[in-house]
Amino acid sequence: VHVPPEKGRAVALAARLLALFGWALKMQCRNEPERLYPIAEVLLPRAHSWLLSRPHRPGTVLLRLRAVVGELRKDGLLSSDAFKFIEERLAKLSAADAACVR
Repeated sequence: VHVPPEKGRAVALAARLLALFGWALKMQCRNEPERLYPIAEVLLPRAHSWLLSRPHRPGTVLLRLRAVVGELRKDGLLSSDAFKFIEERLAKLSAADAACVR
């Protein structure tokens, strides 16, 4: 998928959120939420306090990631097929999150 340079920030944010999801899920499974603080500060320097104020961080990260992907779709930068592919993968991540919560 080609994304024009003016939307590079959105793509970079999506990549950082995807990386952060893995860390958030790991810290939740280990019951070590405080260990997420420095990682979130590096990956989301402007928004980490918002994320850390939420009780369920992996789910919050996925919701934010879905919003970024939705914006790219709304702007016409993702085809329907690409959007569907990404959403299916995000649904699998959400299922992994749900399994860890149980």
